[in-house]
Amino acid sequence: MKLRKALGFIRLFALLGCIAMLAQSCSDDDKETFGDKIVGQGSVSGLVTDELMTPIPGVTVTDRLSSVSVTTGTDGRYALSGVDIHSEGQPVLFEKEGYETVSVTLTPSSFGKSNSVENVDVQMVYANASISGHITDAQNGDRPFEGVTVSVTAQKTATTDANGYYEISGLVLRDYTVTISKTGCATVTRKVAMSDFVDGKAVVDASIGGVEILRGLTAADLALAPRWYNNEYKGGRNADAYPMFDWSVDYMATWTTWTGDYQEQNEGSTLRIRNNAEGQKNPADTKNFDTFVYGRKLITADNSIMTVQVRTHQPPCSWGVQVIDLTAAEPQAELVGAIRVCDTGSYMNETFDLSKYIGKEVVIVIGQFRMETGDYWHQLVLRRVAFAGEAFTEYTQWLPGADVAGLENWHMTESIVRSSMPQDRTHFVGQGPSGNRDDYQPAYSQWAELGHAMAYWTFMPLHKDPEAFNGDGYLIKTRGNEAPNTKEPESYIYAKFSIKGGADKFKFTTRNYGSNYTFFKLTAISMDCNATALAPVSNTANEASAADDGCWKFKHDDNKMCDFVYDLSAYDGQDVMILISVHNGELNGDENKLVIGAIDLQ
Repeated sequence: MKLRKALGFIRLFALLGCIAMLAQSCSDDDKETFGDKIVGQGSVSGLVTDELMTPIPGVTVTDRLSSVSVTTGTDGRYALSGVDIHSEGQPVLFEKEGYETVSVTLTPSSFGKSNSVENVDVQMVYANASISGHITDAQNGDRPFEGVTVSVTAQKTATTDANGYYEISGLVLRDYTVTISKTGCATVTRKVAMSDFVDGKAVVDASIGGVEILRGLTAADLALAPRWYNNEYKGGRNADAYPMFDWSVDYMATWTTWTGDYQEQNEGSTLRIRNNAEGQKNPADTKNFDTFVYGRKLITADNSIMTVQVRTHQPPCSWGVQVIDLTAAEPQAELVGAIRVCDTGSYMNETFDLSKYIGKEVVIVIGQFRMETGDYWHQLVLRRVAFAGEAFTEYTQWLPGADVAGLENWHMTESIVRSSMPQDRTHFVGQGPSGNRDDYQPAYSQWAELGHAMAYWTFMPLHKDPEAFNGDGYLIKTRGNEAPNTKEPESYIYAKFSIKGGADKFKFTTRNYGSNYTFFKLTAISMDCNATALAPVSNTANEASAADDGCWKFKHDDNKMCDFVYDLSAYDGQDVMILISVHNGELNGDENKLVIGAIDLQ
């Protein structure tokens, strides 16, 4: 069973003209009991396939009432005759090892006047995947840990043996949360995505029993923290400084490590003290955050000053930033400076000097402290988290630093180029779950696991907001009726990559809309801050040609995507920043749109 099965939509079964229900046992006594309800006999035939419509041979098809049984042939087809027709319906089972059993209930109306069923087709879900691994004891030199409970559901559970090994089998290919627990140890969870299964098998190893550094989190947990690749993140729905601040550019909501009571609000991404009936029992604690968010960040001289824009609804809020150096002999959460107090409903900037950690990739934690027990309800609103080589104070100020030469007014600084972290991923999608201004957080929160580009790239809204939930993919666009400008973009996205031979072809999958050309540019910036507009080596657009200042203009409005492929081999062995920008290339009175369908480094 290959990984390709994970690419199909997982459906339990499809039945034409029949009603599906859970399997029911039916003994001979049942048959006698319901004998007076049998109204005739018929036949059932059809095709059994998997999720990718591939025929499945060797499936046992059984009418549970009459016990008549057949097996599908090499073409996945079956023909079951002598089926009793029950006035209230009876189940037919489809069974094969490695697949979930499917039960179909047939009713008299299913058979029609001729007492036959022409085509009852069933899809069966592969259920022979497994998750296995080894669990070790962090407090005893990572020796095998026996008796640890590992589970993915209440029914799918295993216990580690003397070698610390476990295996959970009979799984459907889908995403899972693996929970690892043992009395006396902090419970550990690990995420397994469908893409983690290779030939139906996924491996999850873990070390448990380590000392908690943050609430519920050990050093082993924090080593898996997602990276904050870029130097700026924003939160909230208010467009009070549009387009710099707008719900469509709130990508703190894509962070996956909010811990405690978190909510997206108009003013920002909000850390709230846990204050339900159980939470009110929590004691005051000025050492450990009550609610927090964390991520890994490589600190350099160009991003060692961290600025956090905050406000509150219920002053005063006591909060701060902690840093965890996982390379230390005994990692600890170190408070940067003193506990901060936010006591204003206006946005304020607080800066944190991280220069102590230059050259290290550390875990950064932003959190709020509970200062009293009982009914203690305070909300700390995070509007912006930014990293630069210097502090800044203005609410709407772009990240400080010298502009990259040739990209004046792009607000792409030399500091951003040098200190952004190279991506681990090489494939990004532009589509994700749908949402809207008032309910975007549930969609954004899934972007990271889906590999959505905007969970990893940064969007720069110089003049225009994006369309975050366009049906074809994330979409950046121009204003309408603006003077042509192929030098300065309306907006762009950027991310850094480490380029190497064999993975130096960059493919951008996109489309546009309408009869107007869309003008866009792909710019590569080397670490010496030399910016170069690259021309594609190939494309599949309906119309495409070079335009001014390194832009390309194209049309591809046939409800399909096209590809633009770029050669990055000149940067083999180097880190390079990639920018994809959209421009007002001509005066036509319309917004011109560029879809981020997919991005691949091949």
